[in-house]
Amino acid sequence: MMGDGINIAARLEGIAKPGAICLSEDAYRQVSGRLDMEVTDLGATQLKNISRPIRAYSLQVGVPAQAKPAQPATPTAPAKGRRWLPSSGRWSRRSS
Repeated sequence: MMGDGINIAARLEGIAKPGAICLSEDAYRQVSGRLDMEVTDLGATQLKNISRPIRAYSLQVGVPAQAKPAQPATPTAPAKGRRWLPSSGRWSRRSS
């Protein structure tokens, strides 16, 4: 790492709460799909000696991520002769 990267990492380390890790948006984007930790978006954070605010994330070590509720499937346009059955969440053939 060169330039601001080292300074940003050092400043994020300084704002991390005990038992947590703070990551910049760039670092978080690279690891987000691989971690099972609770994450808090700290938003744009002004860090000492860094000219622009950095979006920061706090990862709580030892606290698994909360499962997100499943989103219901959105039906697409029906095939000819089919109708959507919301109760079953699927398409059915139209009865004559």
